[in-house]
Amino acid sequence: MKNIILIISSLILLSQNLFGQLNEKKYDPYCFLIGTLNEYMGYSRIFEPSKDTYYFNKINSYDRNQLNDAVFVQQLFEKQFPDLKIKNNGSPNGILLYSKKLSKKIDSYFTYSKSVISTVNLEPIYTGVLKSDALKSKKEKISYLMGVFHTYGKYTNGTYFIRLSNAPSKASITADLLKELGCEKVEYSFKANMIPVPHDIVFMPTKELADIWNEAEELRLHIYLLSTENAKYLD
Repeated sequence: MKNIILIISSLILLSQNLFGQLNEKKYDPYCFLIGTLNEYMGYSRIFEPSKDTYYFNKINSYDRNQLNDAVFVQQLFEKQFPDLKIKNNGSPNGILLYSKKLSKKIDSYFTYSKSVISTVNLEPIYTGVLKSDALKSKKEKISYLMGVFHTYGKYTNGTYFIRLSNAPSKASITADLLKELGCEKVEYSFKANMIPVPHDIVFMPTKELADIWNEAEELRLHIYLLSTENAKYLD
C-alpha cells in the first residue's frame, strides 16, 4: 500500500514539474489552444450580447468529465485574461469557458460566416473556420498539432489515430499539416453514413512529431492529476 502511495505521489510531482505551464519556448499557447477547440459543426459564436448566454464570449466547451481540461486552460491564460471563467450548466457537454478578451483574440484566427442554425431566441449563430494563413511559423504549426494530439489523439496497436466528429475543416487542416511537416502514410477518411460523422486520420509521424505526441500524452496525465479546487467560476 505504501508503495502505491509513493508511486502516485511521484507521478503527481513528475507531472507538475513537466507541465506546471506549457513550454512557451517550444509551443505557442494560442495555437495550442486553437488545436484543442471543439469544432463540432464548426467553431460557433455570436457577437452581440444575448438572452441566450451560451455562445457569447465562449472560448470552448468540454464534456462533464473534462473539468480538469478547462482548469488547465484557465491556469495557462489567467495572467493575461483574468476574466477567463468556467461555467457548468449540468449538460453532458456543459463545462464551458468564457472570456471577452480571449474570445476576441481567438476570433483573429478565424473567418466567420452566418450558419443555418440560430439560438433559441432566433439570433444567428456564426461558424468559424481557421484562416488559411493563421499558422505561419513552424512553432505555430506544431503548437496547433500538440493541441490536436492532446485532445483528439489515440495511440492503439502501433497506430497514431485522430478522430474529429463533424469537424471537416479541422480534420483537413490537421491532415495537411501532418503531410507538410513530413509525416508518412497520412490517410484521412470520413464515414458520411454515420451520425455524428467521424473524420479519422491515421499517420506515421516523424521523430519530431512522435516526440510531440509523447509530450501530449504527458500533458494528458498532468491534467488528469490536476487539482480543480482553485477553479474560478462565473458568478
